Amino acid sequence: MKIAIYAFDGISMFHLSVPISIFQDAFAGSDTHFEVIVCAQYSGALKTSNGTLFNIEHGIEQLASADVLIFPSWDTKVQPPAQLIDLVIKADSEKKQLVGLCLGAYVLAHAGLLDNKEATTHWAFGEDFATRFPRVKYCADPLYIQQDNLLTSAGTAAALDCCLFLLKTLSSSQVANHIARMMVSAPQRSGGQKQYISQPILTTASDMRINNLVEKVLNNPAEQISLPAAAVFCAMSSRSFSRHFKRHFSISFSLWLQSVRLKKSQDMLLSEFSIVQIAQDCGFSSEQNFRKQFHKSFSTSPSKWRALFAKKES
Repeated sequence: MKIAIYAFDGISMFHLSVPISIFQDAFAGSDTHFEVIVCAQYSGALKTSNGTLFNIEHGIEQLASADVLIFPSWDTKVQPPAQLIDLVIKADSEKKQLVGLCLGAYVLAHAGLLDNKEATTHWAFGEDFATRFPRVKYCADPLYIQQDNLLTSAGTAAALDCCLFLLKTLSSSQVANHIARMMVSAPQRSGGQKQYISQPILTTASDMRINNLVEKVLNNPAEQISLPAAAVFCAMSSRSFSRHFKRHFSISFSLWLQSVRLKKSQDMLLSEFSIVQIAQDCGFSSEQNFRKQFHKSFSTSPSKWRALFAKKES
């Protein structure tokens, strides 16, 4: 599968590096079925936002033969060239995967592909984006949004979440989880994410008592443990424990525990376990509660999630 990442003069090195890291660098030493190229309007030297020069081997024509087109950012003051717009529209007509990371959503919007569809971009440019593209249903909350073959993400670090989601869609959950660990990605992030990505869980903290609790939960997420019980395990008051846990993991204990159980449920859904068995083994109070919490977090049912992703593992 050929993935083309489009660069331009003045692009941020971070924005350019995110999709390269996910789809190429993180696979170092292991097999990958992705051919990743970086292209621009013309081949030759480009300058990044900090003045670093780098050489681009591929011109814009390479977009035509790519299966996935990624725009990692864009200069919002610049109108995309007509040739680029034409190639993007043609790729959309062929139902190729088009990705606008952060301000890269502007490229898809300029091409008219996001009209009457939900999309997101960096929150700092949300008002500008909504004003310039009134036919786009701009959503400020999600970290990323999939609409058919179009994928847009919020700013900066959200591009990592988006690329991991795309990796799982193009490959498998196991591959995406492995790459997430390689990237030392964050625990489940707040911000209204309602997508399918399985969030990796951090397992270290400076306070060893909390670290031991984390290890205990990860080893047996089905064990019922309340916040007061977790505080007692860590020899803290509930208030002190909550403060320490959130400082270490940037998320409350109850939300973290829920994310651990949902992550385990996603892994089990890739096998032949029944929904009832999964709910029990993952620590949910009932099958109904499991279905409710799963839908609340991922905007789909466990059965539909299994149908979407389990077949990709075969």
